[in-house]
Amino acid sequence: MTNKTPRTKTAPRKGSSCGPLIWERISQRPAGESPSITVERIVRAATRLADREGVEKISMRSLASELGCGVMSVYHYVPSKADLLDLLLDAAMGGVELPEQPSGDWRADLHTVGVRTRACLKRHPWLTGLLHSRPAFGPNRLAQFEFSLAAVAGLGLDIATMHRMVASVFVYTMGFVMLELSEAEALRRARYGKSKAVPPYIRRLIATGAFPHLERLLRESDGPPTGDATFGDGLELVLEGMAALLKPSR
Repeated sequence: MTNKTPRTKTAPRKGSSCGPLIWERISQRPAGESPSITVERIVRAATRLADREGVEKISMRSLASELGCGVMSVYHYVPSKADLLDLLLDAAMGGVELPEQPSGDWRADLHTVGVRTRACLKRHPWLTGLLHSRPAFGPNRLAQFEFSLAAVAGLGLDIATMHRMVASVFVYTMGFVMLELSEAEALRRARYGKSKAVPPYIRRLIATGAFPHLERLLRESDGPPTGDATFGDGLELVLEGMAALLKPSR
């Protein structure tokens, strides 16, 4: 009979999804240190780089250069690029300033969530990409999610329906901002204004008469559905749909 070597558990790789999240690891650091490089400074520098050059240009080396320190000093506090992106995402979402408690008017509260989330996403154009590609488990994002759920908690709904209402506002806001950003980028690359935003190909299709509603839209509208007023109108439609669904059950 042979002796089998006991199987040992291997520690998760740094930055992997198996171990504690970066916020837990930060909280476990010993107190009392006052280094010149801190997690907060690293995240602020990363935010500056992302706003200036785009999040895809951030590397640990460029971040160290921005901070004026060695690369290993950055790795000491933020062990991986994945950790850095998670911290960056949540720090940016901290810019969605919401009241401490819901007002009691669920429509007004969800409207506030949508408007302020859009302002934050437009302030950091790279943020929509991170929200699509990374799990948003940071304390700032979770606090905003909790506020939104609390806003509809008094409607007597099951938690799944509450979640769908909150998610609908967030998805609408994300989609609208992505449209705004992509439209602005398309116009910038094509080097033409909104008055020339209809390519000749589309004009030729409209001339066939096969697209009467599209023709009317382009003739009567001021361009793609962007801007504060258009966003507000669409958000009200989303909220009005929720209100209509609530009426029979109440």
